[in-house]
Amino acid sequence: MLGTLFTRTVLFFFVAATAEDVGCPCLESVPPSAFGRHLSEDGNSLMYQGHKYPLNYGIGQGCKAFDSDPAWLQPHCGDAQGNALPDAPAWCQEKWCYIDPNNCNLPLKFKSGLFPDSELYYSYQTCGSKGTFADWFGEGSSKAHQTTELAQLVEDYVLKARRELEDSYVELSDSASCSVKSSCPCESCTDLPNSAWARIGEAVDLSSSVFIPRAGVTPDSKSQCVSAFSHSIFSRIAASEYTNDERLGWLYGGLQADGSYTQWPAQQWCPNPDWDPRFRPWYSAAASGPKNVVLVLDTSGSMIGDRIKLARLAAKAVLRTLTWRDTVLIIGFSSFYVTSPSGAVSDEMRETLDKWIDSNILAGGGTEFKAPLTKALAHLATKKEGCSNVLLFMTDGESTFFNSDFSDFEREASKSNTVVFGYSLGSGADTRVVQRLACENNGIHHQIADSSTLSHAMSSYYTYFGAASSFRGVRWVQYTDVVTGTELMTACTPLYDRRPERIRDELSFVLGVICMDLSVIVPLDQLKVLQRDPVFLDRLVRDSSVCPVAWNGLDAAAKQRALAKVRDSLRSSGAVSCSAGTNSPDDSTDPDNNNNSNNNSTDPETSGAIIPIAGGLAGVLLIVSVVFCLRKRRSGQNKGPVVVSPPDPQQEVFVPVKANNSDKSEPPPAYTPY
Repeated sequence: MLGTLFTRTVLFFFVAATAEDVGCPCLESVPPSAFGRHLSEDGNSLMYQGHKYPLNYGIGQGCKAFDSDPAWLQPHCGDAQGNALPDAPAWCQEKWCYIDPNNCNLPLKFKSGLFPDSELYYSYQTCGSKGTFADWFGEGSSKAHQTTELAQLVEDYVLKARRELEDSYVELSDSASCSVKSSCPCESCTDLPNSAWARIGEAVDLSSSVFIPRAGVTPDSKSQCVSAFSHSIFSRIAASEYTNDERLGWLYGGLQADGSYTQWPAQQWCPNPDWDPRFRPWYSAAASGPKNVVLVLDTSGSMIGDRIKLARLAAKAVLRTLTWRDTVLIIGFSSFYVTSPSGAVSDEMRETLDKWIDSNILAGGGTEFKAPLTKALAHLATKKEGCSNVLLFMTDGESTFFNSDFSDFEREASKSNTVVFGYSLGSGADTRVVQRLACENNGIHHQIADSSTLSHAMSSYYTYFGAASSFRGVRWVQYTDVVTGTELMTACTPLYDRRPERIRDELSFVLGVICMDLSVIVPLDQLKVLQRDPVFLDRLVRDSSVCPVAWNGLDAAAKQRALAKVRDSLRSSGAVSCSAGTNSPDDSTDPDNNNNSNNNSTDPETSGAIIPIAGGLAGVLLIVSVVFCLRKRRSGQNKGPVVVSPPDPQQEVFVPVKANNSDKSEPPPAYTPY
């Protein structure tokens, strides 16, 4: 059977040396001046993040476990007393030494992440390291190992890296500055024509990492320091595990403050201005967990032109935050509504929905959103898996919504624990209904001008869930490398701000997300075996499905305070306070305006008769006359039948008894996929 044990006949054969490889000897000495700023003021030790290392660290002693012998060194392996950390990485006990890269015939050499200014390189391979995969499953392995142990190994690396980065961030001062290596250009990167990296079509440097700020954005100084810290961590993992350049795999992370990105190996890469790691599936999966998402999008006639294009872009941006552990449904509404195919978000589903969006999110017709919202809640009520149910509702118009409608909606939403995010598009949009739906259902309301920020606002929804719970586990994401088409698996975990003042707060603050591809350890041919191993995959699904309790331990008042802070943190993407005013053509008809002494709500349950008794007949006659004139005027404007975007015959379609007419319609667009 496929089982959980690898056969050992298909693996690479590694020859281990008992001392350093004669073709790559350990350095016997290095002048202290070579360490530059890393040398202590008294010249008697090396300094890394305020921690002292001996001058002979990695030098003049051949192969040795320098990080644990004679003492376990801070911050990666030991505490202040020299004792081993309970979660010390496996490489802490492995032998290594500094080498001369010009006097080493090994293909892989790694630049020091602790002392980057020294230009020192080091190697585990010269001291006989073969990497964990070869040790466990290669020739001569003394113990049988389960494939699920590989998942645990990668998770351990990622979780320990998270702990180190969080601890390092706590110690950072506001004035901290760190030097980082750029990817644009990557001056040390070279072509590797006989390796797996040749397939990406860009030069790389396997000995180093890079920091990649968002195009046109000044990077945060603390983000640069986190990147510098991650370089030392990524480098040690890669140096001890990445033993063959036929593997294609990355160690990487994105940072919340400014959307900057860090990665091993270094790569020549100048991202386009639209690229932002915070809206990649691996980032949102780690920060928010498995979720069921429904998008309810306005496609009425008032959306014609740029607005409907923004809606399509936003829908596709949301899709790109979803992974194989998420489900999605898209509903487009005008005078009727249409629904997309729904299900788990695979690459194939994402491609199908991209095409569906282009063909069905078209402007035309009136605005009726009660029915599509009801459909959305009914759909989410059927979902029994996932950590969160999410409804993203976007409109630029208005539709009658009584107080009883709000009550019904809140009751149904609470049954499925659905969080509602509302987006009012356009400066003149009537925000009353959208804001109240979001605020009464534990969500966030956004007011978005007619600009491209709609995509950013709608795809930022997942940050809410990162703030609501401090997830301390690992999420696995299976993805296809866009350049090479290689199927890869990555383990990701969120980083949190663990400073004392943040820990005492009522919500979590996400610093970023870090990930490690399984293929850093596992050869690509064996990765394909793992991807068909049901026991291994079950382990990944189980670990990725853990759902921490949102707002755990908070009473109702504390939860509302925390929600207010989340809304405030998203102001840059258009979020507004639930106490903020709303736009409306006539506040006197606001169904939420119950405290107004001149309330003329049309809800029969709260306002009683609409027409005052004295003069009721005259009022009725006047209203009938006005309605008649308006209908006559509209019928005169619409010469011929009303044209709306026809639904696909395979889709579910709802048409109200009274459809709002519109003379605006839009032909199918010639659209470039996002």
